[in-house]
Amino acid sequence: MPASTLNITPTYNIWLVGVFAFLGALCLSYERSAELINFGAFLAFMGVNAAVVRQFYFLHQDGHQRSFLADALVPVLGFLFCLVIWLSLPNPAKIIGGVWFAAGLTYDGIMTRGFREAPATIDLAES
Repeated sequence: MPASTLNITPTYNIWLVGVFAFLGALCLSYERSAELINFGAFLAFMGVNAAVVRQFYFLHQDGHQRSFLADALVPVLGFLFCLVIWLSLPNPAKIIGGVWFAAGLTYDGIMTRGFREAPATIDLAES
């Protein structure tokens, strides 16, 4: 098999997520599981909105006409909307989600040698 066609299936990650999902199904109620999913989803939505503001309002891009409404106001309002919902989640969901987030951030910090190296990426372009 040529080096350019390496298996890119994240096997260990799939197993890890599967084991955690199984254990979560055994230990958590349906309601608590939904709260944890919402913790991660709204955290991700806030990240996307913050990234839009950074990318399109603060960073200069060739050929892009900066618009306060589309590039700053709407994503900031989206961020704040998600933040209000995220803050209204029950404390156990915030604690468990926060621990999970901290574990992922720690893992990423270790794998990137203190965030000095770029994280591993998968090139999905067809060769």
